[in-house]
Amino acid sequence: MQKKPLEELLQDLEQELLRLGYTEGSMKFYRNRWKKIIQFAEGRDEIFYSEQLGIDYVEHHYQILEKDFDKTLSQKDTQELRIIRMIGDFQLHHTVLRRYYKHRKLLTDSYYIGVIKDFKRYCEHKDYSKVTVNHYVKQSERFMDYLVSQGIRVLRQK
Repeated sequence: MQKKPLEELLQDLEQELLRLGYTEGSMKFYRNRWKKIIQFAEGRDEIFYSEQLGIDYVEHHYQILEKDFDKTLSQKDTQELRIIRMIGDFQLHHTVLRRYYKHRKLLTDSYYIGVIKDFKRYCEHKDYSKVTVNHYVKQSERFMDYLVSQGIRVLRQK
């Protein structure tokens, strides 16, 4: 897969966060950080995002050194690292892999909502425990959300 320039990558990431229902307040926060990362990259004559660019950015702007990544960091420092990790994950997988699910319904696609209901009934019919059914359903919802993020709208049966 060919790398996209940083600005284009961040535009695509913004669209994915909007699809996922991120609030305007969160989007404002991310846009602010992305602007700083773009400026940092431009100052280094870099067009593409790399893990090293992200690490250099947090070291320069927030004095979070790479050697500190494995230590307990403040919530603020952890948030800054999440931002660069999100960009890297999105560049590699074209989806947001790590996020909080809280109380929001994960699936919004009616096709996959139907699939998950059928899958839940199947698990219940097999007499799986309630805990197992719920675990399988949650994991399947995450996978189906990934499929939606990749533009896969229908599953085929063999």
